[in-house]
Amino acid sequence: MSNRCTAWTSYQRRYNVTPWWGACGYVSMWMLKSYLPESTMQIVYRSLAESVINYGLTSFGFASDYKIEKIQKLQDKCVKTTVGKNPSNLSLEQIYENLGILKVKSLLKYNVVKKYHFNGKFRMKIENSYLTRLQKTEQYHVPPWSNKYGKRTLDYVIPELYNSLPAKL
Repeated sequence: MSNRCTAWTSYQRRYNVTPWWGACGYVSMWMLKSYLPESTMQIVYRSLAESVINYGLTSFGFASDYKIEKIQKLQDKCVKTTVGKNPSNLSLEQIYENLGILKVKSLLKYNVVKKYHFNGKFRMKIENSYLTRLQKTEQYHVPPWSNKYGKRTLDYVIPELYNSLPAKL
């Protein structure tokens, strides 16, 4: 067995790597980090990890916070692997900002806005005859919910997201 396979097998045993880790490219990035410069590792991150996370957000994006945190931890590991040894001792927030990478929740909001912006089904305006000074120009109707599942449906998420956006972008 080659050294790479041996390294991967020992890593797999040590950290109990599940198949999903390999699917997002973390293992490949871990194996390549000692051979490639940081600029190339950023390309590898965007092609292997971010593309899989972005694709999967359409199905697991409205999952429970616990599941989203697990995905966020995976993204954090991939970003740390991309940077390498981090000689300037930057915090993880600064690394995300320097690389121009969105975290999982921000990426989900971006994808929702991008996908449903022109779909009028979820954006029913609230008609208010009272003029108040602090009211935003456009507020959308958020349906009532009675459980956590109701808060994860598109009927609730999209108007809530649009209402939370600032008035001027």
